[in-house]
Formats: sequence, structure tokens, C-alpha cells
Amino acid sequence: MLDINANDTEYTISVEVPGIKQEDIKLEINNNILTIRGEKLLHDGTFVRFFSKNSVPA
Repeated sequence: MLDINANDTEYTISVEVPGIKQEDIKLEINNNILTIRGEKLLHDGTFVRFFSKNSVPA
């Protein structure tokens, strides 16, 4: 789930990424595109990665 709200001074972004801790998620806004990245190391040594790009209000 992704929820983006904006007003004149700020964005409020809520995102649910099951299994990935908040500190392992990176957010970046560039040219009104929100990029969300996350990764988690599993017990067997493999990585689970999450990547999403979304338009945000100008």
C-alpha cells in the first residue's frame, strides 16, 4: 500500500513493505518522481529487494 498526501509545504508518505524494516527503506524524490527502495537479507544469505517509482503531485 502506498499513500501520498501533499499540502503547500510538505508531503506525507505512508508505505507498507511487509518484511522490510523502516530503516532499510530509502525514499528519494527527483523531478516529481518518488522512488522507494528496500532490501532484506534472508537467513539463507539471499536478498529480497523492493523497488517502486511513482509520480507525486507537483
